Amino acid sequence: MTTASLSGEVIVSFYAVASCLAPAITRPTVPFGVRVPPERASAPVIRQQRRAYYGRTAIIGACCIALVILLQDRGSWWLSRIILLAEILADLGCFLIARNQIASVKQAERWYAGHRQVVATDTSWRTDPPRFPVRWLIPALTVIAVTVLVGALRYPHLPARVTAGGHLVPKSVVSVFAIVAAQLYVTAMWTGIMLIVYRSRPDIEAADAAGSTRRYRRFLAAFTRAVLTLLALVDLTLLLGALRHWQVYRLSGIGSALPVLPFAVGLLVLAVVAFRVGQGGSRLTGGGRGGPGPVAGVDRDDDRFWKAGLIYVNRDDPAILIGARFGVGWTFNLANPMAWLVIAGIVATPAGLAALAATVGILPGSGQVEAGRNGLDGLVKAVKEYGAAALPAVVDPAPPRNGESGGGELGHQVQAQVFGIQPKLVGQAGDHLALDPGAVVLDVSEQGRLGDDQAAGGQEAPVPAGVEALDGRGQRVVQLAQDGT
Repeated sequence: MTTASLSGEVIVSFYAVASCLAPAITRPTVPFGVRVPPERASAPVIRQQRRAYYGRTAIIGACCIALVILLQDRGSWWLSRIILLAEILADLGCFLIARNQIASVKQAERWYAGHRQVVATDTSWRTDPPRFPVRWLIPALTVIAVTVLVGALRYPHLPARVTAGGHLVPKSVVSVFAIVAAQLYVTAMWTGIMLIVYRSRPDIEAADAAGSTRRYRRFLAAFTRAVLTLLALVDLTLLLGALRHWQVYRLSGIGSALPVLPFAVGLLVLAVVAFRVGQGGSRLTGGGRGGPGPVAGVDRDDDRFWKAGLIYVNRDDPAILIGARFGVGWTFNLANPMAWLVIAGIVATPAGLAALAATVGILPGSGQVEAGRNGLDGLVKAVKEYGAAALPAVVDPAPPRNGESGGGELGHQVQAQVFGIQPKLVGQAGDHLALDPGAVVLDVSEQGRLGDDQAAGGQEAPVPAGVEALDGRGQRVVQLAQDGT
């Protein structure tokens, strides 16, 4: 189990639950992105499509979760991302089916006939705007500061090659502190988005303008605190991952899940808060009807501005962000040029970081080979693919020394080049080495010495010839054979 595969399981599972429960936290007057009058919020077609959506998405989510668990140790890290993409597309199809059914009945029965359509607003949002909870940013900033401090203390003691992006790269300030850049990006991006949200207009219901405004204030405060808590826990997950790469700690088995735990807790907190408050505070009670009171009319039917019920395009609306119509959150007004500038900044920043990472070899494909995601089998596979001529001997991460001969032909000087999680030499008999299988990252950029005065890949270079079980303790045996035999 790797951190990447485990994080994939967490994300797929979280999305499955969030997508299935989205209708329950959506405003009752916009079921599946269709604006309806309040008295139609419990229409038979809406109840029917909600039940059908629950069933379809529950089956899709269960299948995706089972699939990502079964394939957690197979394939590459992006396998769970492909499953997530398929899950998103399938759930989107379920959403569109329900939306089209409700929209068809709404149009056929003319639900808005005879209604006075109005747009309600509350001037107190400008005269007494909500205050952004800056102090909730302190945990995230503290975690980032700790990451920088620990990284600075560990930097002089790190080896010449460090693990970054899942493989080995030369040690540098960029490769070691790339995790800090990721922390800063995530924290700055979501903080900036929430600041824009605080300057956006609230979703006010015409039937209860004053009460819905108060509920929205409570919703915004609770949801922002949950988002900032998630940011701190995401930064903590990145810190724990960095500490492992910086050789501060090493965990195996179930302990390898430690870095993902804060991220999972943060998602859980966000989900609980979202389900409790609902979109715009729709699930909150006690708003009251003080103040101006209800408006004589219903909320305007603005479906024409919502493409597929999810994408908002309105040139006459100066808002950059507006409350989403499905689930909890906000979406961009794609008719506003400023929204595109924000989107460009969100996309350009990680693209620039990726380009910088590529220049220092952090991204995959920079000449290193990662072997051993499946234990020693990956080591043998790497040896067979690349040959002994380019592969340093892999026994133990120690300085060059004379190997301990056990009666065979292994008494050669060995230059060990093992990084990451090393296999442990647990026994030797003749021409066999018994190793504890584990994830091994091999650097193939240099040739190691397999003999006293002989270049790698010579006639006497020992190469693994096969793998066989040693006993029931999870150990395996690499059998050495002479090159060219």
